[in-house]
Amino acid sequence: MNLNEYEWSRNPRGMHQATFEIDIPLMARHRMGWIKIVALGQANRAAADAMASGMTPVVRVYRERPGNSPVDEGAYNQYRSYREMGVKWFEYYNEPNLGVEWPQGAAYDPRSLATIQPLMDNWMTWAEWIISIGGYPNFPSLSDVNTGSNEDTIAWIDGMLGYLKQNHYERFRNIINNGLYIATHPYIYNHFYQERTGGGARSARPADAVNVSEGGWHFEYPYDPICQYDDPGRTVRGGTALAPNGDTVGLLGSASAIMAILQAEFGVGAIPVVSTEGGIFAPGFGPPQADNRYPPVTTHSHAHGTLAMFEWISTVAPAWMFGVCLWKFDDYYRREDGFLPVAGLFEQRAPIMKDVPAIPALTDASSPATPPPVIVLTPDLPGPGPIHGYADYQFVFLAPSLETDWFFDAAEAYWDAFKPVLVVDLEFIEFLPSNKSLVVTAITTPDMIEWIETSITPRWPNVFIDFILVEQPDDLARELSNRVAVGRRFG
Repeated sequence: MNLNEYEWSRNPRGMHQATFEIDIPLMARHRMGWIKIVALGQANRAAADAMASGMTPVVRVYRERPGNSPVDEGAYNQYRSYREMGVKWFEYYNEPNLGVEWPQGAAYDPRSLATIQPLMDNWMTWAEWIISIGGYPNFPSLSDVNTGSNEDTIAWIDGMLGYLKQNHYERFRNIINNGLYIATHPYIYNHFYQERTGGGARSARPADAVNVSEGGWHFEYPYDPICQYDDPGRTVRGGTALAPNGDTVGLLGSASAIMAILQAEFGVGAIPVVSTEGGIFAPGFGPPQADNRYPPVTTHSHAHGTLAMFEWISTVAPAWMFGVCLWKFDDYYRREDGFLPVAGLFEQRAPIMKDVPAIPALTDASSPATPPPVIVLTPDLPGPGPIHGYADYQFVFLAPSLETDWFFDAAEAYWDAFKPVLVVDLEFIEFLPSNKSLVVTAITTPDMIEWIETSITPRWPNVFIDFILVEQPDDLARELSNRVAVGRRFG
């Protein structure tokens, strides 16, 4: 199955219903593409009304504290009734890394076979049944927790996928190839910003000065310049002393962690990610400035940031990112103080539809006895395409042998002039679809040239490498200043 064969609206905008209601005509007027429905009984007509209005429903059958127990017969009947209505996207096992989803007093630990084995075995049985009736099953959604506890997101990702690789490799790959999608719950707090005009990539506009109609938005946390300058090398899996347990609290956080393992260990090209709840917390329902490195969330920045997030998903995010169902309808539309300002922007601003390339769910893989340690790409598979005239994107990559504390000072004028994207992990290249092209400006000492070439060219032969050779910090500042002076982005 290819990524473009999944049936959906191609509109990343989504909304999660309130406890019992969602106004489908209003959502159609505000041009939503996804509607998340939590089913308490037999099929709700809201799903049919949503589909008739061009929206794609995602249905989760609610069970209180299911833990890792099997899906019951009543739930199967509810799923069947929604499928007969035409719904294809289904969800179960909601946030199993949280105690609230387990029976009172139950032990749950992602490192315990007693927790993971029944969870994954029961999930596979459900997923295969959903596929058998023509639906798309979700890989279980997780809450973003990075505290070093038994609820940590990365530990659960590793536990679930590690068990499947060791015990059900081919069975899981068959699920992947027949409609699996990844459900995530990215509550991104204030991990987004828009660059201040003329201020550089690390200079964020004040919250009430952002504007969705202008560029310079960043939703790639923790890979954005602010976070990378503060904690160089931080990834969604952590990798630094300041993030020892991972840092998935971003739009693509847990999704990119899961996708990296799927691609490296199961031969995956790409499968969809749908954030079935999440987004920027509505003002009054979350801390306005959870991370003081970034501007606080105000009603103004919430409105413009939310619309910018959806447009970023359509134009910048990896091809596999399909959208976010905002938490939730009553927080936005049924408040005592009326609609939030974001509602007006939804009505005024048309969505940008997402172009989805034909990336296969599975690429060629080894036999079950020797699962592939890495994915080997060819030019017609995931990754950037050839450059025609001028590259669509520029990544700046700092070789591991260089310190980063001097980089931003040396590169400030260059950054202001050309607005490249700083990456600290070459795996980020994988996020680009084949209909986009890429130049990687690699800042390196001479001894690292061969390592960079062998890390990029065999996997992504269409990527052009623009080397900047440095031995002292002044070398970089001199080269970048020369480029700015003559208006030359590349050497």
